[in-house]
Parts: sequence; C-alpha cells; structure tokens
Amino acid sequence: VAMVDTPEQAAAAVAAARYAPAGVRSYGPLRASIGRDPAELQSRVSTFAMIETAAGLAAVEEICSVPGLSGIYVGPADLAISLGVELAKATTDPRALDAIGRARQAASAAGVVAGIHAGNGATGKELAALGFQMITLAAESQALQRGAAAHLDDAAGSR
Repeated sequence: VAMVDTPEQAAAAVAAARYAPAGVRSYGPLRASIGRDPAELQSRVSTFAMIETAAGLAAVEEICSVPGLSGIYVGPADLAISLGVELAKATTDPRALDAIGRARQAASAAGVVAGIHAGNGATGKELAALGFQMITLAAESQALQRGAAAHLDDAAGSR
C-alpha cells in the first residue's frame, strides 16, 4: 500500500486485505462460489506498507509493529524527495542512506520483511548487502525500455 505514514494506515491496509474476523475484506457471493476456504486463502495474503515520506519514516518502527503486516517496502525516490535529497542521490546521499538504513533496521527488529526498489542490478546488490530481503530491480516500464533498447541495438549491429 503506497504512502503509508502512520500505524493506523498500516492497520487499515492489513484489515482490508484479510477476511473477517481478522479483517474487513469482502468475501461476497462470487468468491464463495469458487469453493475456496477463506482461511486457506487468507494464509497466502501478504500486506506491505510503503515507506515513501518523512512522516512514514518518522513512524516506521510503529508501522513495522502493526500485527499482520508482512513487511515494508521503501520507495527511495519519493522518500528522498520528501527528505529534501536530490533525486539522483536517492540511494547514495548520506541522509537517504540513513533513512533507508533506519527503515531496514525497523523491519528487522519487528521481524517483518524489508523491501526496497533498486532500479537496477548494481544498486540492488548494494541494497542486498545492507540487509534488504525483497528488492525490485526494475519496474515493468524500466524492464520494457531496457529490453527494447537492447533489441534495437542488436538490430542496428551495435552489439
């Protein structure tokens, strides 16, 4: 769930992802007709709170402690902007690195998964070394753009 700034928002996200009595997600007649046991379906649910603002970072320890939360996912670009860090330095500026490290430590202390967007393999490797367990190396648009560029390079003979 994007832009989670408070433990209350994280708790609402957890509740929205789970069926009663653990949450408020609708089971409805269509799901009932599928014949799946709600408890079995619920066992597969993961809920992540995205930490993308200074406010979310300020509350990250409390957010990570929300019962039922699977983990956090740091959005380093939005977090950097929120902290007044130049976007190009979202994973290299000392203030950004301190923020990223605080989020990872909060997740570890609470026993939840620490995730982050890296944007490329080299940055992903650095973030894995910091202890992040779930790392997105590229968004769909980035992967598509890079793949298309590689195919165009092949076609032009520049590889």
